[in-house]
Amino acid sequence: MNGFTWSKGGGVYVSIKTFEDHGKVGLCGVYAAHHATDPQDRLTQLGLAAMNIKLGGKIISYDASFFNRVPLYELTAPVGTASCKRTGTDWKPEYAWLKPDAVTEKSRFRFVD
Repeated sequence: MNGFTWSKGGGVYVSIKTFEDHGKVGLCGVYAAHHATDPQDRLTQLGLAAMNIKLGGKIISYDASFFNRVPLYELTAPVGTASCKRTGTDWKPEYAWLKPDAVTEKSRFRFVD
């Protein structure tokens, strides 16, 4: 399980699945936020948008903001609750055994009212 944490507490966790989809890499995912406040919900979307999804060291998506939010206890829920997309990355047979990785660069977000 991947994700990121907030300096003021709480965190965002993602669960990802990849699969073959008409010769391309298919990507499904969900996220759950722990102790997120309203401003952190807005920041969560920015954090997800800045998240890269890698498979075999190759970036297959530069944005995870399309992931559906689920309650923390459902983070390992079946794919039916996840949001999915077909990436532009060609599927390779070895991808079937690889685990996708979510990578966030160290970023700072701040809202100014």
